[in-house]
Amino acid sequence: MRIVGLDISMTGTGTAVWSAGEWLGTYKFGRNGHNDETLRQRRSRITTLADQVHAVAEPHDIDLVMVEQPAYSRGGAGTWDRAGVWWAILGPYVDYRCHIIEVAPNTIKKFATDDGRASKTQMIAAMLKRHPDAGVMDDNTADAVALVDIALARYRAPDSTFWPLYAKTIADRVFEVAA
Repeated sequence: MRIVGLDISMTGTGTAVWSAGEWLGTYKFGRNGHNDETLRQRRSRITTLADQVHAVAEPHDIDLVMVEQPAYSRGGAGTWDRAGVWWAILGPYVDYRCHIIEVAPNTIKKFATDDGRASKTQMIAAMLKRHPDAGVMDDNTADAVALVDIALARYRAPDSTFWPLYAKTIADRVFEVAA
């Protein structure tokens, strides 16, 4: 099973790819934007970001997409751009009928650290400890690795002692809700 974890953001989309017992890569794509960017520039930024993600996690090769839910409470000028990048990235996975599971940010934190309000630093530390070979470089990639890890806890070794009991329980709940 090939799994991709996605923490989608215009400035730093964390992407983690796992298959056949190993991490195939962990990446961060995106850049800071500017308020004065034209529509053409913003469209190019969104398309480039989606193309970068799809180049390392081709939709036709992915079985399961674990994605952080959007921050529905966030408003502001970037709302439409965030929605645009969300669908530019996820649309092809939907079209290829990949199984997609959305996970709330606090659930990802609770799974990784046993604290639904964990800081970015705590998330990075937890994923570096649990998966030192995954290539975690920042909070975006830590979240992407944690998303894949939720699927691994559910499918790879449900009776394993690798994941704390609280983490396995959360992983089970995520998949029950998604069913």
